[in-house]
Amino acid sequence: MSMMKSVPLEDMLHYAIDFYSFLYSDDNIAPHICVYSPASTYIFGEHSDYNRSFAMTMSMPMTLLATVGFNNRKVINIASDGTCGKKLVERFPLKGFEDCIKDAPKWVKMSLWTLCAFKDKLEEGINISFVSCIPVGKGFGSSTAMTTALFTAIEALIDKNYLRLRPKVKMCFDIEACGLNSVCGYAQQLTAFCAEKGYALLTDCRTLIASYIPIQKWPAVFVITYSSIERENIMEKFKERIEECNKVAYILGVKALGEATSSLLCAKKGLINETLFKRATHIMEEELRMYDAARALKRGDYRAFGLLMLQSHYSLKENFEVSCKEIDELVNIAMACPGVYGSKLTGVGFGGCTLTLVDREHLEEFKELIDTNYCGGECQFLVVKSSGSLKAISFEMRNYLLDKNIYPASAFKLKQERVVGKPSQRFISMYLSDETLANFSSTKKNLSHKKRKHKKKEKNMNLKSEYKNVHC
Repeated sequence: MSMMKSVPLEDMLHYAIDFYSFLYSDDNIAPHICVYSPASTYIFGEHSDYNRSFAMTMSMPMTLLATVGFNNRKVINIASDGTCGKKLVERFPLKGFEDCIKDAPKWVKMSLWTLCAFKDKLEEGINISFVSCIPVGKGFGSSTAMTTALFTAIEALIDKNYLRLRPKVKMCFDIEACGLNSVCGYAQQLTAFCAEKGYALLTDCRTLIASYIPIQKWPAVFVITYSSIERENIMEKFKERIEECNKVAYILGVKALGEATSSLLCAKKGLINETLFKRATHIMEEELRMYDAARALKRGDYRAFGLLMLQSHYSLKENFEVSCKEIDELVNIAMACPGVYGSKLTGVGFGGCTLTLVDREHLEEFKELIDTNYCGGECQFLVVKSSGSLKAISFEMRNYLLDKNIYPASAFKLKQERVVGKPSQRFISMYLSDETLANFSSTKKNLSHKKRKHKKKEKNMNLKSEYKNVHC
């Protein structure tokens, strides 16, 4: 039995500064900004987000840190500590770096595509270093964390005209799609920007409106179990599923399957072969499952939520055909353990991880049972607690850090947002937009009704005072 690493953020920050200083000590310029972006995982909707349906996600206590600063050599240096890519440092000329994208590794491609968004404003050389404890290729959004962290860092460093949330999410989506040469969804990008500690996100991928679902005070915890099965030819199989979904959408006469209805699908069943019909069935049923799951959490029915997780897994297995025998074995063993509410595949599939909802009291028993009975290899576990969104830490006016090998704790105090009852004020507008789940519609009506009454009273008072003044 082994646990996946979740390194404390302060340790990661100190390591990131040391790593940057070691690589770029010749420039004698301290880093200007560091942005850390969290890992994320799907609860529902792994293949629904790129079909413009819904997805339920949460951030994880694993982070990637992008540290960025200027250099005086008119070059772009991109470095990794080994988690993002094998080679330590890649160097490109400041002018014409876009011509080097084609032959660059994937993790460097995404960095260069990000810089292309600010190409007209790049006047000085840039040093970039990535430090991460997010495993690559396990479905935890390592590429999303890299894209969102670097975009935020470059935007803060070069372009002071910050984009609003939706354009920023769409820009990061395009960058990741170009870097991976594949279509992806908006759910993980929005999770990186909008996640709140103690909340899961239910995202409408058509409008990019997110609803917050409290999970902080649950009597159960989410546990990710890595199957030790490497996902082979995942991009080819993933693209195949995307093409199949696009074919069904074309036959149904809609832009994406998220816009179709079950009645439309049944009406045109004769035009669709069995495989494509199963793909569309999963997308439509998964959307309904997410609605039911949100309602189950609202009333505290964790058994119903776990049952929906299990239904989602079997739909991914039978209808979308993205599971494998090792993943199915992990789900079956988990469901035989007392205190387990539900278990399912998480991520794109074809190997990878499962997500299990376990009662806190039976957590150790669950790990022992999986470790004893699983035949696919050594399992790795991670207890998932919903963490916050990405944050930026500025290092301007701290050039003494390169001269002194001392990093006082007071210089890196991280301001964590306190969540009391509901998310922070900057996300309230999104929280109120989904009135069916946020349950704020009646409150809004009452408030608006009171405002109208108040305005009427003020108007009557003004009329009375005017009347008195005239007759006096």
